[in-house]
Amino acid sequence: MANCVGPSDDFISVGQSAAWNVRGELLAQMDAESEGLVVLDTVGGRASVKLLLI
Repeated sequence: MANCVGPSDDFISVGQSAAWNVRGELLAQMDAESEGLVVLDTVGGRASVKLLLI
């Protein structure tokens, strides 16, 4: 899942993309300022955040 922040068309994106497991537990979440991806391993039940470094 991409974390979109800042202006986007007529909207302001606020980021905070996240992934949860099947029990509803938060596995990983981006902040409201960084650009990047939340990567979810559906087999292993893990998630990680990959920041976009410019």
